[in-house]
Amino acid sequence: MQIHVQLDGAPSGPHNRDEIEALLVSGRVTGETLAWTQGMATWQPLDTLLPVSPSTPEAASAAPLNPYAPPVHAGSLPQAEYRTGPTGIGGWLLFYCVSLTILTPLMVLKGLADSLATLTSDTPPALRAGILIESAGFLALVIAGIVVGVMLWTRKPRAVRIVRKFLVFRVVATLALEATTILIMCSSLAPEVATTVTIAGGTMVFRELIHFAIWFSYFKKSRRVANTFPEEAV
Repeated sequence: MQIHVQLDGAPSGPHNRDEIEALLVSGRVTGETLAWTQGMATWQPLDTLLPVSPSTPEAASAAPLNPYAPPVHAGSLPQAEYRTGPTGIGGWLLFYCVSLTILTPLMVLKGLADSLATLTSDTPPALRAGILIESAGFLALVIAGIVVGVMLWTRKPRAVRIVRKFLVFRVVATLALEATTILIMCSSLAPEVATTVTIAGGTMVFRELIHFAIWFSYFKKSRRVANTFPEEAV
């Protein structure tokens, strides 16, 4: 078991059991010291992870600092990162979950229904193909987003890492979809219509880049995310 502990006011670790016992003997930590290991939602007293002898605190207080104790290496966990600030699925994190699983699917489905409603028997083949390809691509992105949103909402393991990968995939997929759609549609459209289609596609890609920049930064820097998914920061 690899354990992180709050040592001298800052997170330290990971430490194995022998190192933790050496720290107990030296008096640098006690059974009340906050500790965390992978799979825990929050920091807990050390004695909830390891059995700490009742005599250990007294022995520790009387024992001098052990010069032969294993060295303590500062971990990558920010000081008090998991003990301060908001936690749980709330705030902007809740908004993102709702957006992925409810709001975005509703908006995309409405947009797809409006696009498909414009198709008639007189619709040029290239325009029809472009609309169908774009509709299928965005529908696939919506389904993937719902899966990712449910994983995040239910705090599945590695959910934050999957969200970051999904954000990258969504940008690349949107760029590919819009480029393919523009190339197909513009091959049979009048120049002024082709220009309108190109501007609309470029606007879609620009909005997606803004969406990516905001949410990717949020999932890297948010204290709520770090508190709710502490294993993602280790």
